[in-house]
Amino acid sequence: MASSLGGIGSAFSNRSCAIYLTGMFVSLNGSFVFTVAIGWLTWELTNSAGLVGAMVFAETMPNAILAPFAGSIIDRGNPLNYQRMSQGAQGLVMAALTVITMTGQVTVELLILFAFLQGIFNAFAVPAHFAMMPKLVARKDISAIMALQSACAQSARFLGPAIAGGFLVTLGAGAAFAFNAVTFFVYVFALAMVRIDHTPAGLSKRRSLFADTAEGFAYSWKQPSIRLLMIIAACVALLLRPVIDLMPAFVGDVLAEGPATLAWFLSATGGAALVASLWLARRNNAAGLSRYMLGGFLVSALAIILFASQSSLAVGVGLMVVFGVANSTVSVSNQILLQVGLDDRIRARVMGIYSLTFRAVPAVGALVVGGIGTLVSLPVPIITAAAAGLVVWFWVLRMVSRHDLEAPPSHEQAENP
Repeated sequence: MASSLGGIGSAFSNRSCAIYLTGMFVSLNGSFVFTVAIGWLTWELTNSAGLVGAMVFAETMPNAILAPFAGSIIDRGNPLNYQRMSQGAQGLVMAALTVITMTGQVTVELLILFAFLQGIFNAFAVPAHFAMMPKLVARKDISAIMALQSACAQSARFLGPAIAGGFLVTLGAGAAFAFNAVTFFVYVFALAMVRIDHTPAGLSKRRSLFADTAEGFAYSWKQPSIRLLMIIAACVALLLRPVIDLMPAFVGDVLAEGPATLAWFLSATGGAALVASLWLARRNNAAGLSRYMLGGFLVSALAIILFASQSSLAVGVGLMVVFGVANSTVSVSNQILLQVGLDDRIRARVMGIYSLTFRAVPAVGALVVGGIGTLVSLPVPIITAAAAGLVVWFWVLRMVSRHDLEAPPSHEQAENP
């Protein structure tokens, strides 16, 4: 049975891997519930697309500042311990937000503050997560676990908005925040049962945190394949991702619809992305991923342009399905190509930097596109950003032909950056 599932069966045959992915899946559902709920609550309090974008920015700005340094700290210790601490802290923050919301004391300023606090702890969670995953499986299954963690995220993207829509329609945002708090503590319980084969990376304790962080930046820049993969991820996040982060404003302002429509669009995206991620997990092979990444980039941009140009619910859901498959293919392929060749000694630092491309960079995109959307009709900046993405795609197509992204990078640069 396991052999018929390919990389999926191979990865799940490891007990700690199965427990980790299960706990992560539960927590991710809560995180997507939080994202939808805080975006919708911000819209209800302000009716401002700009402030919805600002909320995304407030959560991810700490990641932009702290994640590279967090990666250096994590490379010096055990990533599992940092993951346990960060998830527990986020659960406590979310419990406090639940109380404030349910007692009617919530304001947009408090929402921004709590989003900021979540961002601080998440700056440690993301590089710790990526540093852990290769330690959970045999090296031959790294492609599979990378795709499986994306499948967990995409299935949560499918279920989370649906759960959030149910809470928002019936019990309100406070209940959605309470649900998220519980999922964090479930994840902490799962992490308590996880064991990894951790060997300290051997970083010199006499070196400064800034020196170790600088080494991560130098390595990422000097390796052509890593540099190009990060540029691709950043461009996709900056130009194509804002349509998802600003979906509450798009649904409420452009379509004049409610949370049920929001849940439809986000769930369609996540459900389609789940299918793409599971296919890549079963495939468990880095060969050919460059072509899939390029194709997904192109289709994602075209789907966004068409989506923002129309107002039909049925057509919009269909286009979000297309976008979900294409965007997941870009993201998972990009992450697999990056992770497969990385040395454990520098992995957390590189992934801490890489995390900016899917945490901080999308926040900048949402802030800019949302800000422009308050001055003109929101579809205008969404379509313009996606059109810019098409221009970038032609440049990427030329650059990929010059670099073999499927060949692992040399570790000499890591040792002598």
